[in-house]
Amino acid sequence: MVPEDVMEEKNNEIKEAVAEKVTEEPKEGQEDKPKEKENEKPKASFFMHIRKNLGAILLIALAFAASAFVVEQNRDIFFGRRSQKATQESREEETTSAQRLMAQLMGAYYNPILKGVYGINPHYLLGVVDGRNEAIFAIPSDRDPQEVLASLIKEDGTYYIYKDVNGKEIGTDFKIGNGLEATPRRPSYLIGVPYKSINATPDTRISVHIGPYTYSIILKELEVDVDEYTNSIGHETERVVNIDGEEKAVVDPRGFVLKKGVPSIANLVHQIAGSARTKEEAAQKLLNFVTEDMKYDYRDVSYEQATGNELIKEPPESILSKSADCNNKVAVYASLLEQYDIDYVFVFLRHHLAIAVAGDFPNMNGYTINVDGKKYYLAETTAKGFQIGRTLLQDPYNPYQPMNLGESIKFIETRDGHIIYWQ
Repeated sequence: MVPEDVMEEKNNEIKEAVAEKVTEEPKEGQEDKPKEKENEKPKASFFMHIRKNLGAILLIALAFAASAFVVEQNRDIFFGRRSQKATQESREEETTSAQRLMAQLMGAYYNPILKGVYGINPHYLLGVVDGRNEAIFAIPSDRDPQEVLASLIKEDGTYYIYKDVNGKEIGTDFKIGNGLEATPRRPSYLIGVPYKSINATPDTRISVHIGPYTYSIILKELEVDVDEYTNSIGHETERVVNIDGEEKAVVDPRGFVLKKGVPSIANLVHQIAGSARTKEEAAQKLLNFVTEDMKYDYRDVSYEQATGNELIKEPPESILSKSADCNNKVAVYASLLEQYDIDYVFVFLRHHLAIAVAGDFPNMNGYTINVDGKKYYLAETTAKGFQIGRTLLQDPYNPYQPMNLGESIKFIETRDGHIIYWQ
């Protein structure tokens, strides 16, 4: 029998041997794997997480997409509203501009505008006051102001009834303010119509009868700013030339002559010369319109004498007023010729602007000009009944002699703006 102490010693030796076997170094190429902690679960891979949470991820993605859609829709609505607002503001500005232009036209050429567009007796208009942005009317006491002005004032527009010096609505002596007074000839209502209340838009059409013809134009066409030169053949309204050895600024009519294709002018030309068989016949018919159907406007001359400045109007303005001085008649006639592609030159005389047209006309009066080998015939726009190539004119400085065209010319300007000084 083995003693207990010997048995215990043997068992301890066996345990030590087993322990050394377990902690023996791993073989070459074999990794030393760490021991797993007791009860620890193996870690899940990334793809295992995706699979496990796929449903939640899909819900999040759908929610994000829905949010993005709402944001996009709101963005479109916001920008759409902003775009609509900008368009509305632009239309309001255009309408305001048209209303102001209509008021100014009524003040300058009230006869055709008021009667033709609104059916109002032109004598009721006392004038327009830009400083107050109002058109002032004196309506007889036996007329109803609201009825008279019904077509002039837009639906949501207003008007003011001024009281006279005695505090009454009907009178003959009114103090408007800012030093302005109104004294109608007979007892009247004094009515102020703000520009913003005038029934006018860019598409409002104005039509006037001139002789046997009808001139029709919309405000939008009249609103083209002369400084933009979008419809004129030139790009300046004045230029500097040498006259008698001095540099002087003169009106450049090319800045006012309208190009071919301007609707209102083209339509008028068709009425006047649509039946013409030749350009010469068309040129004469168009000249007849300017000399016979448009009066000579001494008011333009008076303005120039009072201010020292040339008064040049857009051709549509001159036609609407049915009158013009020499400068403005030339601008009208040249605009009519442009529609027919008839060549011409501007002829600058002493204190006068004339025009000469190319063509095959008789040369009975000697009023011809040769420019670059091409012959042009004087077409005097201020002489009623003037016949191109036939009519003789009196010398403005010697009524007993016919005008000598060659001696009167200072210089010539061609359609393309070339200046030719006359010797």
